[in-house]
Amino acid sequence: MGTEGEQLTEQETIIYDSQIRVWGIDALRRVRKFHVFPTGLKGTTVKFCKNIVLAGVGSLTLKVLYPSLMLVSFRILILLLLVVSPF
Repeated sequence: MGTEGEQLTEQETIIYDSQIRVWGIDALRRVRKFHVFPTGLKGTTVKFCKNIVLAGVGSLTLKVLYPSLMLVSFRILILLLLVVSPF
């Protein structure tokens, strides 16, 4: 499928070790190309976002349905970044 040429760095291999063991390296390479666009910020959506970020999804764009939830969405985004950051 054209994913054979893409190499994971040593750090990515360490971070995504459990996903590689369960799905295999080719599946992880495909997941890294996904672009996900969930809407709303209810509990299920937040949990979904966290799980796909931890799984190594390529990009995530959140759509906030209600402007009053904008601050909440930024807090969630920061938490997601802190969870994923290897530092």
